[in-house]
Amino acid sequence: MPLTGCPKIPNRRDTALRCICVASAVVLPALAAATAWGNSHSPSLESNQATPAEIADASAGTPLLTEDLPDPDPKGYTDQYLFEGDVAVYDDGSTIDNEPYGQRFFATDLIYYRSDDDLFGDETEQGGRALWRRETLHWGIVDAELQFSNIDSNYLGRDGNGTDVLFTFRQSAMPISDILTLDNTFGHHRTRISSLLHSGFRYRLPSSPILGYTSSVAGIDNQVRFSTGKTGIYQGVALPHFEETGGRLTTLAYETRFKEDFELGTELAWVDGDSDVRDHTSFLLAGRYGDADGTSEHTARLLGDDDGNLGLWTDSYQELRTGPTIRYGGFYFGPDLAWTDEPISSDQMGLYLRGDTDGYRYSLSGGYDYLEIGLDSDSIGSSKTHSTFFSGNLRATRDVSIGLNTNVALRQFSGGPIEDDQIAWRMNTFASLGTKAGVARVEVFNAELNSDINANERSQRGLWTSFDWRLPQGLRLTNELRFEWDDDSRGETRRDEFSALMRYELLDNVSIGLNASLYQTQGDSFNADNGYSLNADARWAFLRNWYASFSANINVATYDIDDAGLLIRDKTSGSNSIWLNFSYARSSGRPYQTFGRNNGKAGKGRISGQVFFDENGDSLRQPSERAASGITVLLDGRYETRTNAQGRFSFDPVPTGRHEIRVLTEDAPLPWGLEDERARPVETGFRGDSAVDFALQRMN
Repeated sequence: MPLTGCPKIPNRRDTALRCICVASAVVLPALAAATAWGNSHSPSLESNQATPAEIADASAGTPLLTEDLPDPDPKGYTDQYLFEGDVAVYDDGSTIDNEPYGQRFFATDLIYYRSDDDLFGDETEQGGRALWRRETLHWGIVDAELQFSNIDSNYLGRDGNGTDVLFTFRQSAMPISDILTLDNTFGHHRTRISSLLHSGFRYRLPSSPILGYTSSVAGIDNQVRFSTGKTGIYQGVALPHFEETGGRLTTLAYETRFKEDFELGTELAWVDGDSDVRDHTSFLLAGRYGDADGTSEHTARLLGDDDGNLGLWTDSYQELRTGPTIRYGGFYFGPDLAWTDEPISSDQMGLYLRGDTDGYRYSLSGGYDYLEIGLDSDSIGSSKTHSTFFSGNLRATRDVSIGLNTNVALRQFSGGPIEDDQIAWRMNTFASLGTKAGVARVEVFNAELNSDINANERSQRGLWTSFDWRLPQGLRLTNELRFEWDDDSRGETRRDEFSALMRYELLDNVSIGLNASLYQTQGDSFNADNGYSLNADARWAFLRNWYASFSANINVATYDIDDAGLLIRDKTSGSNSIWLNFSYARSSGRPYQTFGRNNGKAGKGRISGQVFFDENGDSLRQPSERAASGITVLLDGRYETRTNAQGRFSFDPVPTGRHEIRVLTEDAPLPWGLEDERARPVETGFRGDSAVDFALQRMN
């Protein structure tokens, strides 16, 4: 904090104290200015493609100086600062307003994306975005976002060429009384997600993109929310394109809390004129009871529409006195059940039970699931699945960890063209060993599918090894080797793959990354399938407040097929993509409020993480596992950002204390999703960085 002078010292003969004060007045402002300059010149180099929201999260709350400037004392000692009214003037002529409070932020970027795929087609996107944000004392946070884009695509045989402009204006946390706040959103946005009304351990109701208006009034224990607008869907990879579906969606919701342990909510939704879904009215009721100490929670939700279709699902959480926690619940979704304009799980029922426990050196999980699909007599077919799973992890020593995962499923298909009984199981074990050179990991898996129909039978086995090298700070290198065997009705197939993941902070303002993979597949049905994949990225803060990022991906596959009717002999196919981003971001002022729920604490921290496609289901990012870009991440149900090309996101700064963070999996391609889509609790410490990773899994 800039010091304008020393406090008056009663005893002027106290020379030592006087010297300390003078030194502090000189050194501390210099350190503060140097630290602020470094923060603005050395952004985080973990990510590559930054959206305006991410730039806002990374830059917000990092003005040149965020501390309050005290009133000048004309009798005090000053060296580095000269004061002219309410403005602090530095030696180089730059200034920071002492008043008024309120953070100001502006960011803009230009984006170019190109994808060429020999099998699926080409796509080009180009455009830009601009984000402006201003914090006020009486009007809350006001921000506006403008996006323009041009797309030229023939992906999957669908020709698309056009220009789109998206605009969003938000006003949030505006106090309208001592206990009420008002939020307003105009333009292109998603409807609000409520953890009480929409979320669940196994199932959740999705949000809807609309062009319209959303408003909510919230008190200490009550909230009313209203939305209305044109329905549509978002298209595009690097830039969103809003494609209207010709309908209108209107929702009205109310939530209230009784004392500290019971919540009740209800919501009505009307859809009219949408080209993709029928016109309907839906209603939703939800109730939640939880102990004040957080050891148990029970939630029930009832959904219905005006055609008489009903849905019901319950979720319970119980923390036992002995330490383990259990989750259990059931669900029923009637045929043709509708909610807003987004598709939901319908025509199915089931239940689940899960238990978890952990200690200082171990963690154990196990559970049972039952799922029945095709409840309607008019369904093409129905299936019933009983599945159990168990997973465990033990840290045997400081450097040695071992683990086991198993899954057994019994499936019965009936009522359709195929009648089949199946038994499927999978088991994988892994071990990791820490050495002076790095951390080695070995994983072995075996899986089988036994069926009454021989053509459906299949067996798989594999061996995966990886090594994460211990290297100097700023450099990371991980190698992975995979061997897999697949045996089905076509014969045996073997796949060998080698991958390397490297990241290097070349300079304070430059970072580069490389992910390379080579593979070869040989099988009885073809001679060979060879290919490689290369992904390179770089980020450069070339000027103050200016950033440039680059990402390129190359995939090439060569086929040597005996059957010329399947593919042309010795054919080569591939896909290439390039992503360029030039960004400018500048912030100033002192914030009234930062990202995340205000917990009444003055400290600030940071929440960051990554979203990736977890191929082997171990919840750890491997070099060969792809990043999930463009996935929406919500902090405390209101603050939103999207993952960049490397699957990374961040919220910075965040008030210290407890928060909730979740991923909207509707942005993920099928069949990827999360087994647990509830918001995850995150505890942010003072000046701490809390990491939260989301591993997308293949859903049944």
